[in-house]
Parts: sequence; C-alpha cells; structure tokens
Amino acid sequence: MIIKLTKEYELGSKKYKEIDLKLEDLNGADLMECSKNYKARMKSNAENFKDFDDAWALTVAEKASGVKYGHLLILGAEDFLKVVNQTKNFLVKGWGIPEEETPTAEE
Repeated sequence: MIIKLTKEYELGSKKYKEIDLKLEDLNGADLMECSKNYKARMKSNAENFKDFDDAWALTVAEKASGVKYGHLLILGAEDFLKVVNQTKNFLVKGWGIPEEETPTAEE
C-alpha cells in the first residue's frame, strides 16, 4: 500500500514523496518483533489497547516500510495520520469475524 505524502521529506539520508507500507508482507514473527520493540519503547507490558495506540501502529509501520520510527515521527500531521490510520485499519481488520460467522438478529 503506497501512502502519497503531501510533500517530500528527507528522513535520514533518503528523500521520500511516498511511503510503501508492505503490511501484507508481514508475518507472525514480524509482529512479535514489533510487540517486543513496542514494549521496550513504551516501557510497559500492558497490551490491552495497543491496537488502538498510535505508538503501536507506528512500530508496525516502521517494520512494514523500513522507515525508522523516529523518522516517521517527523512527518507532518496529515502524513503522520495517513500512515498511522492505514496501519491501524490493517491491524483492526485482522480482528474481524468473517461475515458468514456473524450472528444475525434472528438467531
């Protein structure tokens, strides 16, 4: 998934006009590594609401894009939110119950 940025950013030694979030390429080991990095960054073992936390989404975006966490923090608000919200949408989608298993009102 390509995130078009509102302007060009110099992040580290590279320039970016877009960020390629390869979220679908992540595997379980990648997400476990993200969880470990998130806990270290946040100095916490609490995971109850991490899927709704911007820091968790940014940790996953870092892994999926190859752009360092600290560099993603430099993005302007609109671009930052694009990255965070696309990542959150991906993560929350994984929680979903397939439609055929969703109970109906008649049941």
